[in-house]
Amino acid sequence: MKHQLKSIILSSVTLSLTILPSNVLANNLISQPPQLLAQNQEKNYCKPEESLFLSAETKNFWLNICGGDLPRYYVGVSKKNGKRIRLVLDDYDKQGNYFSAYNGNVNYLIIFNTPKGSFLTVTEGKKELFREPLIRW
Repeated sequence: MKHQLKSIILSSVTLSLTILPSNVLANNLISQPPQLLAQNQEKNYCKPEESLFLSAETKNFWLNICGGDLPRYYVGVSKKNGKRIRLVLDDYDKQGNYFSAYNGNVNYLIIFNTPKGSFLTVTEGKKELFREPLIRW
């Protein structure tokens, strides 16, 4: 009986594998090292009850736009030391082309699809403090 059960299970697995398209089969059989899978996951620094509208990354920061039904907060986290800032959004584009938040006179702007690319820019008044290209979003 055990031998028949093993045979049925193996036949079922073989049948399932042969029905899958070859690209699906290859994608499911090729495994990546665990650290690569972890690196590809988006970072979520929103509060548990919030929605994550955007997860982006620059060389030095992880960025989130969080909220409820609508985007409400900018969250920036330093990759170097883990320090974070959470600010109420001042403005955003409904199509998601930019998100802007202020901390006093300092503006944090995530902007997409400019002629020069997509960036995080931090300005104080009219002075640009720094600009980093988005490397993932």
